[in-house]
Order: sequence, then structure tokens, then C-alpha cells
Amino acid sequence: MKKPDEFHLESVAFFKNLNDVMPDRRLESFKKFDTKLELFAGNEYYRRSLLYIDIHGWVKSKVRNVDVIEIIKEKVRYKRRD
Repeated sequence: MKKPDEFHLESVAFFKNLNDVMPDRRLESFKKFDTKLELFAGNEYYRRSLLYIDIHGWVKSKVRNVDVIEIIKEKVRYKRRD
């Protein structure tokens, strides 16, 4: 990547450190990263990056302890209502 921005650096740092987090503290790490992703999702520039690979959906599935497909279904249902 020629010019990584804050979103990319935060994502790489999260995944790089995930293996070092104790299993009983992983949920807390996912929740913190989910909060950061919420902020990025509000920005049009970062939203495009979030759509290419649904990292946010995957993180939400970990936080809520459901399959990622359930998160994707919710997003589709939400978009259909608009």
C-alpha cells in the first residue's frame, strides 16, 4: 500500500495484536475495534474500504457471538426498508 491511512493502520494493528490478547479479553478487543469501525463507517471515504471486505460485519459477529451471515442478512433487510 503506497499511502496507508488511519483506517488501514488501525485494522492492521488490531489483527496484528489479536493473537497476543488473552482469550478471555478478546471480546473486549473486538468491542473496542467495533467502536472504531463505527466511527470509520460514518465517513464516506472510509465506508468504501469497509464495503470491499466486510470487516465490520465480521467484528460485529464476534461481538454478538453469531455467524457473520446473520449480520449480512440484517444489513440486506435494513437496506431493503430504505
